[in-house]
Amino acid sequence: MDLHFRRLVADDVPAVIDLTKDIWDGNDYMPGVIDRWIQHDESYTFGAFSDQAMHDMVGIARVRWFSQEVAWLEGGRVRPSFQKQGAGIQIAMHALEHVRNQGGKTCLYDTSSANHGSLAIAKRLGFTERDRVRVSVLETVKAEKAGFGHLSHPGKALEFLDVKEAIAAARNLPNPPGDYISNGWSWAPLDAAYLSRLPWHWARLGNAIALVMDGQASTLAESPEPGSTWLILHGDPRDAASLVVGLLASRLQDPAFTRAKPREPLQSVFCPEPIAPAIEALGFHPYQNEPEWVILLEKHP
Repeated sequence: MDLHFRRLVADDVPAVIDLTKDIWDGNDYMPGVIDRWIQHDESYTFGAFSDQAMHDMVGIARVRWFSQEVAWLEGGRVRPSFQKQGAGIQIAMHALEHVRNQGGKTCLYDTSSANHGSLAIAKRLGFTERDRVRVSVLETVKAEKAGFGHLSHPGKALEFLDVKEAIAAARNLPNPPGDYISNGWSWAPLDAAYLSRLPWHWARLGNAIALVMDGQASTLAESPEPGSTWLILHGDPRDAASLVVGLLASRLQDPAFTRAKPREPLQSVFCPEPIAPAIEALGFHPYQNEPEWVILLEKHP
């Protein structure tokens, strides 16, 4: 099956929503971002079609740029009825071709360690692992029952930083980020100019730092649902755990922090492996009951 590709337009949104309605048991984030992605002129959001007229959509993906030479691939989806028929690798190859044609030197994307199909495509196309973070979650109701919302800040002072302060601090920590920092289910350059465009916050406690994401939408990255918080941690494991306690305590005491959702919101932590045991000691657990990592992959096309 040879696929055909073109840039998506606003009229394609209903087809994208239909394509993704059964992915991840109907919980795909794509319907909430596809309008903004298509309107974002600096990226290339494209569809894969089974017919030459390009009406029958079987997949989608997006290419956006971290810099003139570094591209980020994301949002790869294949209609469930077309999966395991070679559509995924054709979509990835088209994205790589687009990057080469635009003068890109490096392609990055990430996937879950549980997504064996995506990892197989990455291996076949020559991607190599560059970094990974462990993901653990805690249901909000369990955080409340555990008393997070009634805890005072730990003994060390919790402080909030601007982007430049956060980057300077992060580079000198144990378990530091590399050239790219996780932002949950995605990654971003550890670069002040790039990160300053994103609606995130930075906090430090002792010898640990957290990137705090709280559901504010952006065309540049996935975001948590309202009522959820993503904490990306680096530094000393004990201080990182105390930082989580302090941040969740302040969150759960904030009346503006909406927790009413049809599905139970999750508080999520993403961290290097050495920090994970200290986080799980707080009651956090793997998302799918098995250890899971968000893996950053790289290729030079």
